[in-house]
Amino acid sequence: MMRALAGSIVVVVVVALIGACGGKKQEAGPGTGTGTGTGTETAAGGDERCAAPCRFLADTPIADVGAAYEKACGKPWVELADSDCDALDHMRNCIYAHHGYTFKKAKYQEAFGKEPWYKARGDFKESDLSRVASQNVRALKDEAATCRGEEPSPIPATFTASKVSKADLALVVGWFTRKAAGDPPLPKKLEADGNPATEADIKGWLAQKQLFTLEAWTPIEYEDGKRTGHRKITAATGAPSPDCYSEDEDCEGFEWITFEIDEKNQIIGLSVGAAACPLVYVEGEDGALTYEGEILRDLVRAGREATQHLRLDAAGACHGEVRVQLVEAKDEITYLDDVALVVDGVAIAPRACANGATPAYCANDGRYLTLHRGDSLPLVFDVPAGAACATPELRADGYYVPLAPTYTQR
Repeated sequence: MMRALAGSIVVVVVVALIGACGGKKQEAGPGTGTGTGTGTETAAGGDERCAAPCRFLADTPIADVGAAYEKACGKPWVELADSDCDALDHMRNCIYAHHGYTFKKAKYQEAFGKEPWYKARGDFKESDLSRVASQNVRALKDEAATCRGEEPSPIPATFTASKVSKADLALVVGWFTRKAAGDPPLPKKLEADGNPATEADIKGWLAQKQLFTLEAWTPIEYEDGKRTGHRKITAATGAPSPDCYSEDEDCEGFEWITFEIDEKNQIIGLSVGAAACPLVYVEGEDGALTYEGEILRDLVRAGREATQHLRLDAAGACHGEVRVQLVEAKDEITYLDDVALVVDGVAIAPRACANGATPAYCANDGRYLTLHRGDSLPLVFDVPAGAACATPELRADGYYVPLAPTYTQR
């Protein structure tokens, strides 16, 4: 945990054809490990966060925070001891303090109130946290629970975008809790993308751990506004965090799950669906994957070929080399015309395109590399030394063609 990382970053892209294409925090002690600061130290470059290193976690993935801190502050990140549970709590609460959360207990007001950078806000909302910050909060909370010998909870305690009754929310959350435990209850009526599906089909979808997980901001709503009797509730688990504001692919929703509920409040039907397009993940050197979004979204058939960009927040400093893998996992064919990594506004071609080599994906020239189900394409991008890498993006041009569905008819 919390180790300074160096070397390569791996981006994993999984192509999935599936359709038409608040956590309540637990305040804790200030701790004495990495992240404390007196507010009197500023790096030569002028980054005031160097006085309180934990503030880097407000916008930097845990896997990359060491490199970001060392680059900004000129000294190595101090690794926490695995047994320092209080320090993990402090770092989590520091993220909230950075965003102005008003602590209710005197000891936390004292812990952060002495910091000149801490400005309490009466209008703080959970949605003020960025996607990266929310992921760091969840990871630190789980790590602290593990540190104390407790079982980390995969389910947030509050849901800021739920529009269903408390009883129905409890029903939905109960189903996701059993899913997280590896035992999702499946009714007899099952659908995937509007097609009848078998238990094996649905279990295959649910086995993708990066999909169908609840976040504090997950929209949970009734379909057609019907709140009683025979009704349907959809949880848009692929909805992006509220901090998304661009028109890029990472700010568009992906997968969803709909529950059909009868008059006796029993789940009698379950339907899953998602947009068809490559899923993009960034992998740190420790092997941890961070979901970034999708690319080539909705580009169905040749007539819709286009170029799309996906911001890679979790790439962090992205120094050295960035590795990308494209995997065609579903019943579709992807036609890839061009792919590149864009760093500081400059497009970097894959290493395989250097020295006169001309794979089909090296230029937007109408030559396509085709990926069928089960195919994969490894790519390596060499990032120039000294690149600021403020907003690295994956750029791809192409489209895909869905094949006939293979769902078993019931």
